[in-house]
Amino acid sequence: MVVSIYGADAPARNCDGGARPADPTHIRRLTAGTRALLPRADLVRHPGLASDAQVRILTVVDEGDGEATLGGIAGALPDHPWPISAVLALVDVGLLALDLQAPFDADLRVRRADRRA
Repeated sequence: MVVSIYGADAPARNCDGGARPADPTHIRRLTAGTRALLPRADLVRHPGLASDAQVRILTVVDEGDGEATLGGIAGALPDHPWPISAVLALVDVGLLALDLQAPFDADLRVRRADRRA
């Protein structure tokens, strides 16, 4: 037989006796702490792109005179779970640009966005 725990006289709850409003100073401290994680304005905040991966991607592009292939960048990130998504995150924020006339494959040219093809 199943006994419902929701219909009990005293259902389980926090021991302090009730809910309290959110502490606004705690929220401000959390918000200020997230800014400290990104010491520079040009670091991209993206779930699939850690700052070390961003630096590695931009290094590969810069080593190739401001251009690299998508496959070459992916090869430079062997431990990254989604290297192509990491590159596309940098394209989304405007740091990198793609050759939109070429097929989307490993030979696709990726360049710094401030340089012309």
